[in-house]
Amino acid sequence: MKINSNMGKVEIRDQKQRYGDSHRGIFALERIEKGEKIWYCECGKKDACFTKDQLLNIIKKNPKLYNFIWSFSYMIDDDLFGLSYNYKDENTIDECVLFNHSCDPTCGFGENGCGDNVIAIRTIEPGEELTYHYGILETESCLIQGLICKCNSQNCVGKLTFDYYRDPVFVNKYFEYMSPYLKKKTLEMNHKWYSIKCYVKRYIPNEEDSSDDSSCDLEDWRKGLCSLKSISQDELVASFASEEHVQEHMHYLRHNSFDPNCYIIGKNVYACFDILPEVELTVDFGNDSNPQPSAPIRNSSSNDATN
Repeated sequence: MKINSNMGKVEIRDQKQRYGDSHRGIFALERIEKGEKIWYCECGKKDACFTKDQLLNIIKKNPKLYNFIWSFSYMIDDDLFGLSYNYKDENTIDECVLFNHSCDPTCGFGENGCGDNVIAIRTIEPGEELTYHYGILETESCLIQGLICKCNSQNCVGKLTFDYYRDPVFVNKYFEYMSPYLKKKTLEMNHKWYSIKCYVKRYIPNEEDSSDDSSCDLEDWRKGLCSLKSISQDELVASFASEEHVQEHMHYLRHNSFDPNCYIIGKNVYACFDILPEVELTVDFGNDSNPQPSAPIRNSSSNDATN
């Protein structure tokens, strides 16, 4: 099926034999030169946005939507995902979501840091699939964490970890082709470093605002550092740029003077005790010395996030 890009040099082809289910891919009909604009994506302008918890709740209520949401949602900010308004009908607005992953990609995002334009990052020959590396769009907290790659390239990594924005070699090679969000995350890690076992989560001020169909008002959502995986007692979870930057507003760690689950030594933040996944990390910023707690080891629960 030929499709309308701004060039008319590509088409959609069936790829279920390679990727399974009803997967499709985008292929070049003509030679495409490096730097050439291939596609203008309108997803960001037409799609709704949801937190990860909202998407998981939608899937819980509508299990048949699992494959669609898993395949076609994409990260646009911390704990914020774009998804077609027509997701209940399993209908995509823009075919740009059909670009598949490759560890040796042919495409990326371009033109002055705009995430709307897909450009060729090398010469693409007729018949080649148009792909990008999912690491230029997603982080560790994405829905497709652990995806098994089927690109069959010589440098295929197999399982995708989505921590590539932390890798200087990857960043040096693909930074100019990253989405605006991934560029921001890459630069942010220089002064707001946190472990791959953590992620920045959005907390809704009022539960009544958490409807599956609600559009996110970014100004109303508080960001907090949350455990993505289990964290062991005394494990390093975050680090400030310097000891002078150890202040609440300089990081996503929430102040908790009553029962913090983390402590600070120098510019580094460590876990007071074993912390389970999906627990907000807190620190007592009012304690100047921030000594290591002498409390016995205990397992935390989800209730720790609300202390």
